[in-house]
Amino acid sequence: MSPRRHPLRFLAILICSWLLILQLQISSSSSSSDHEDDEDDNDDELLNNNLQQQFQLKFQQIQQLRELAYTASSNNPQSWQTAWERILTIDPFNVEAHVNLGWSLIHSPLATEQERGFTLLQDAFDESKMRPCLMDMENPEKFRMAATIGRYRAQMNEYGVAKKFMKLALDIGKKDQQRLKEGSSGNDTANENSTAGNGNASSKHGDICIQMQLATMFDYFPSSTKGADAAVKIKMKYANQLLSTQNWTIDDEYVSNMFPGAEPDPYVHCRLQLFYLSFYYRANVAEVASKSYELARGGWPELNSSAEFVKEYDLIQDHSCIRRKIRLAVIAGVITEGHSNSESFGGMLSRLDRNIFEVTYVLLAEQSYKEIALFTKTHPNDRIHIMSQDKTVDERNGAWTTRLGKEIESWQMDIIFYFELTMSSIAQRLGMQRLAPVQINSIGHPITSGIDRSVVQYYISWGAAELPLEIAQTHYTEELKLLPSDIIYQYYERRVLPGEVSRMDGQSFGQLNRSSLGLPSDGRIYICMQKPFKFHPEVDTLFCGIMMKDTKARV
Repeated sequence: MSPRRHPLRFLAILICSWLLILQLQISSSSSSSDHEDDEDDNDDELLNNNLQQQFQLKFQQIQQLRELAYTASSNNPQSWQTAWERILTIDPFNVEAHVNLGWSLIHSPLATEQERGFTLLQDAFDESKMRPCLMDMENPEKFRMAATIGRYRAQMNEYGVAKKFMKLALDIGKKDQQRLKEGSSGNDTANENSTAGNGNASSKHGDICIQMQLATMFDYFPSSTKGADAAVKIKMKYANQLLSTQNWTIDDEYVSNMFPGAEPDPYVHCRLQLFYLSFYYRANVAEVASKSYELARGGWPELNSSAEFVKEYDLIQDHSCIRRKIRLAVIAGVITEGHSNSESFGGMLSRLDRNIFEVTYVLLAEQSYKEIALFTKTHPNDRIHIMSQDKTVDERNGAWTTRLGKEIESWQMDIIFYFELTMSSIAQRLGMQRLAPVQINSIGHPITSGIDRSVVQYYISWGAAELPLEIAQTHYTEELKLLPSDIIYQYYERRVLPGEVSRMDGQSFGQLNRSSLGLPSDGRIYICMQKPFKFHPEVDTLFCGIMMKDTKARV
């Protein structure tokens, strides 16, 4: 009889057999996996070697191009630029290439290349685009680059970016100045207002020129009323901060050497336009303009001058009537043919009684020379002068207009009539000088000059354009004098010639219709013919109101 099989023994044998098979499978799998891992390791090693070789090749190429660039920098600017362009092709995030190529391009005469240069420099500061970015590195040119970007963006009316980089330049400059002081511990030259390091009589708040830029910069096109108010608040903060500083002036030589583009006229570089103030309806315009004037006379003390004959005039208490013609000088930067101010004032000025007035016209040619307005040639005995900067003697001097002032002083005028003191930087500076016993500003640009009343005594406006006199006077630093409200001070000169031809450009316009101008054929057209930046954000509400009340309106 065959022995009986024990069920437990059978089960044990079955389990052992299964474990053995499983072990063999695992062993086989492990052997296969080890083999695959070896293959992966080999692949990774090959990949790493390839990447390392590519990196080394790029590094060698960049080093060769760097050597080429620095060798060519002094005698071959084109090769310099080409080398950095090629480096950027190899490594788009190369900070050194951004800085060197950008700095080179901003000096190009082409606007498109200048813009690209400034964009490259801006990107070098941007940690979201560069790792490391320029802010992570020690570079002695960081201050100058940030300041130059800020001034350029202000010129391009990009308020937000300009403010960002101006403030960045101030911060960098203050840190540089602090390091200088720490390194000069115990040295008398390391004082609060130092011309060392950043120069330019830097105060504890940073570079004077950049502080002045922030104190005179307007938001060209504020997106909201709140934004417009904030821009005024910021500029007044910097104005008060600088005016509270002791013993400061603008160092023209330093500014000219430090900042690209400043050499022709440091005044224009450091003190930005007051022109945009007239569109800030909510601001205290007299206070803002007065601060701007105080900054200018503080930065360039030479502008605080009076003609000798005016000083003598002021000493006389009782002035008898003169028994000769009144000598009147009309000085402006826009007495040019076709300009709105020439159209506005030409009829009045050409009709002044020449038996009473001896008239001299002065055109301040700030940019390129333009044709002086024809109305100035109505009377053969009227004198005409064209004045401008002489680059051979006037550069690197923000107060160069004193040279023109000396010539005007020699004429011994009784009255100087400026009708746009906030439009021309030359007129602004001449207006700060007391060159005649009576100096007048007017509505060629409807805003106060901010100049002290002892220098520019009167502002002539039209009564119909002003609030009641007591309120209107608060908007002016000059004493406000009003022409009668019931008459128009301009003389109408037709701008349309026979045959529906424009007197301004000689173009015919009778054939034009809505379609010619790209306007819809239906609805009512509302036109406010001004540049958009002249509209304060509050005006948006008026436009919206028109469209809500007139469903067929096209604004």
